[in-house]
Amino acid sequence: MTISKLTRQRDIDAFGINVSIRLVEVGRDAITLYIRLKEERYEALIRDLAVKLQETLDYCRDVAANRSDLRITQKTIFVHPCGRSGG
Repeated sequence: MTISKLTRQRDIDAFGINVSIRLVEVGRDAITLYIRLKEERYEALIRDLAVKLQETLDYCRDVAANRSDLRITQKTIFVHPCGRSGG
């Protein structure tokens, strides 16, 4: 789907966020979102997303620790730029 077919701002923003996040790396202690912004305005939206992801990660880690044998070792969500152009 191209951005020209999107009409709602929420859909345009979601598409821009998705194409700006180039790689998600799950490490032992952290999750890193590597971003290459398609537009500067997406940086704030991605930072907001990272906060929501952090809240969800914290909640899931606590629930897993208290209700199961599962342990989630990742404690932090990082956002790291990987450049501004290209794919």
